[in-house]
Amino acid sequence: MKITGQTIVKAYNDVFENDIQRNNEDACLHHDNVVAISDGAGGVGILADKWANTLVNNVPSQPFKKIENIDKWMALFWEDFYNKYSKELQDDPWKIKKFEEEGSLATLSVIWQTASKKFQYESYGDSVLFIFNKRSGKLHIQNNFKSINSFTSHPALLNWATEKHHKQYFFKQTIHLQKNDEIILATDGIAMYIYGAYLTSKNTIGEVILESKMQKIVDYYKENPIKNFKQWILKLKESLNTTQEFYKWINKKYETACLPNDDYTLVFIEE
Repeated sequence: MKITGQTIVKAYNDVFENDIQRNNEDACLHHDNVVAISDGAGGVGILADKWANTLVNNVPSQPFKKIENIDKWMALFWEDFYNKYSKELQDDPWKIKKFEEEGSLATLSVIWQTASKKFQYESYGDSVLFIFNKRSGKLHIQNNFKSINSFTSHPALLNWATEKHHKQYFFKQTIHLQKNDEIILATDGIAMYIYGAYLTSKNTIGEVILESKMQKIVDYYKENPIKNFKQWILKLKESLNTTQEFYKWINKKYETACLPNDDYTLVFIEE
């Protein structure tokens, strides 16, 4: 696999006296035949950044295949995570209480290459897989996204404090790449941006948009039409050459108000 990707903290991070007050709650790992991304949820629980990193760094070399295997897999390391951080938080009663009562939460999306041009994708949460054809310019979103309103503000999340997770939120898809295809993995904020830009460029939105963030993206590209989506996404991919370039790209898009202030992880995968 040829991997091009970055994960960065939000464009306008919380800064006090020149010190960043908040870590990147996204995590990304790729090696051998595996790429994994995780989006830590900062609104509930605590230590979302550390939990997201723990998830991606423990991803197995073979697919989970079913939700029960994710629960069994998490059972191998969640106690070590709990023991380590409960000790570190012991001097802060509020934090340790929150940690013990709410846990730590994050999404997880993983893609394994299982053969030449064949991949297995599995996901729990709202990160997204796309297949983009570099010749035709067509973009296909993962099979369980049936409309532009498939994005939700309340994704399912993996939590070390949860004994069992729900089967209906576990998604898997086998992918056979065709000529000129590449895979794109993205956490929700940047995925929503890519999908909204694409549908607007093709003028294929035939429903009322229920998500306000998506509406901002669509409104922006109606006012600033994309002339060539292939060139648009190529420039996005080129911004991933360095962390600095991607951060600059994110800042610029955030300033247009069409990109929410979030952590972002974006990965392009080719054979």
